Amino acid sequence: MKIAIIHDCIYPWRKGGGEVRNHHLSRQLAKMGHEVFLVGMKDWDGPDRRELEPGITAVGISVGLALYDQTGKRSLYDAISFAQACAPERLDELVGKVDIVEANNIPYFHLANVRRWAKSQDIPMMVTWHEVYGYNHWRKERNPIIGAFAAFYENRAMSLGDYLIAVSNHTRGRLIQKGVNEDRIKVVYAGMDVDAIAGTPPGGLESDLIYSARLVPTKRTDLLLSASELAGKKLGRPIKGVITGDGPQKDQLKRQAYNMQVDFHFTGWLPEPSEVWAHMKKSKIMVHTSEREGFGFAALEAMACGLPVVAMDQETTAVKEFVEEGKTGYKVEPDPESISDAIITAISNHQSMADNCRDYAKGFSWSSSGENLIAAYRSA
Repeated sequence: MKIAIIHDCIYPWRKGGGEVRNHHLSRQLAKMGHEVFLVGMKDWDGPDRRELEPGITAVGISVGLALYDQTGKRSLYDAISFAQACAPERLDELVGKVDIVEANNIPYFHLANVRRWAKSQDIPMMVTWHEVYGYNHWRKERNPIIGAFAAFYENRAMSLGDYLIAVSNHTRGRLIQKGVNEDRIKVVYAGMDVDAIAGTPPGGLESDLIYSARLVPTKRTDLLLSASELAGKKLGRPIKGVITGDGPQKDQLKRQAYNMQVDFHFTGWLPEPSEVWAHMKKSKIMVHTSEREGFGFAALEAMACGLPVVAMDQETTAVKEFVEEGKTGYKVEPDPESISDAIITAISNHQSMADNCRDYAKGFSWSSSGENLIAAYRSA
């Protein structure tokens, strides 16, 4: 089977959760004998098509774009530019004939062109949904007028594609709430390299807790710092923490931490996943304060390292789906008081929950994810 996966960013030039997912799943598909074209922005020099590994070809459909503005919001200009680059004629020229196309839901605007291309080739189109935002998110991030337009367009995008792939049951439920027929939705979880995580030795600073995230407002790292300061006051000592990742809020958060009674180390962006895992293994727990998460790679990787996870009990995040109260972590209200109490409890009980966390994480492998993805393709 020839498969085109259209996502604006391609690993290893971009290393977000979606890019990591596509990287590992395309490897699994190639191992099964399929041919995969990863179609996105061209962040490399040379020809538009570049073989990454046997059976996997990167296709640069547009120039590399910034994606985010200085505040951490997605750029509308870049989304429109990528949509224009996904014109059927250009996809015909650079990709050619395939058997099925899977398109990432973000940044929405490209889906109409991809749909036209799929129809011209008479092939099924799958659309992968990582998150469902809704009007409240868009209104908060933009303004009421743009928010209403964005929410309308998001709902419109749900009608595109023969089937939708949800990356978690949480996302599936959100799609059904928006009126999508559940028969159109296939759930395909992402995975982890559990063996590689198990073989990574601890490294970095000893810490009470760790958080791995892009430092943007929706990750609520500021809430983590406030809750940690409160937990430290209750314990009678500063909470030691490590934050891995980068983003437009990094300097602001470092200033916040400096002026608080906490002992936090910001590593910046770590290029290798093993570096993040090493830091996790020197920590006791992970606190995942993101108010919006479609899957939650960092939380599952922390569990694979034996760390219980404190997750926010909000309908907009899937991380709570992985947390069994008192066994693999704690689900709490997104306020400093609740989080601080959970931090103290999790630190006290982290050793007794470590094996539960590792056992749970073993259920997520890239090989099983690849098999589930092919089953979803064949159903189309």
